[in-house]
Amino acid sequence: MDFINYSKNEVKLKVKEVDGFGAYFILENFIQDFYFERLVKDLHNIKKDWKKYCNLISNSNIGGGYDRVIGGDGAGIDKFNGMMNQSNYWKMFIKTMYSKEFKRYVFDIWEDTKYYEEICDKYNIKTMGCKISMQTRGYGWPIHQDGNRKVISFLLYLGKMGWTEDSKGGTDFYRVSETKVDWNKSEKSMDYQMRRGQFSHKKASLNKKHVDYLEKFESVEFKPNRLVGFIKTNTSYHSIPKRELPKGITRDCFQINVWNLKTKRG
Repeated sequence: MDFINYSKNEVKLKVKEVDGFGAYFILENFIQDFYFERLVKDLHNIKKDWKKYCNLISNSNIGGGYDRVIGGDGAGIDKFNGMMNQSNYWKMFIKTMYSKEFKRYVFDIWEDTKYYEEICDKYNIKTMGCKISMQTRGYGWPIHQDGNRKVISFLLYLGKMGWTEDSKGGTDFYRVSETKVDWNKSEKSMDYQMRRGQFSHKKASLNKKHVDYLEKFESVEFKPNRLVGFIKTNTSYHSIPKRELPKGITRDCFQINVWNLKTKRG
């Protein structure tokens, strides 16, 4: 973990607890500059032949774009064999992400929060799962709180090669407030589209009773080498705003998830 710029205690200082959401943090320059630049450069070369490495391509639930995924869900390290054979930097990075040392780091970041005891319950049955997400123009996803198996999520924003000043690719966080929030209920509005997860029967969607009480409290801008982390709770609502990107350009992110294998998938 020599290439990581932050100790566990330094990350803990950045953690915020928000009523109606849970706990989260935002870090800048998570990885040493030289190492990060090599990861971005090597991924750019790998993307030239992305179909060779992708395990999944999902459709947007908002704007018609796509998410090209390497790894994904609870995928093990073997799903990255192809790209690790192409880049020693990615090989070292991914092996670190799946290491026992990093798993302990991922959990203990939260030890000063009220959620720590709960997420560490039966620690040994939880597993790491990583993915590289390459989202195209138009990709987006309504407000949701993730499925029952999710315990913790981390998003490491990668490079911005080919982006323009108008490009966007961040993440929005919402909290359940005590009072109703005004939003545009016209079916053609983006407010409606972002809240239409209320009509889904999936457990990883928007609870209908929360629809009128959700307010956005953080719009996390996409910045290279920024790490965003949060604990999954019953109110840890977040969304993927529709990606605004030039044609042929993607929003790239390395995602680290902790899954509870004993909980039914939601």
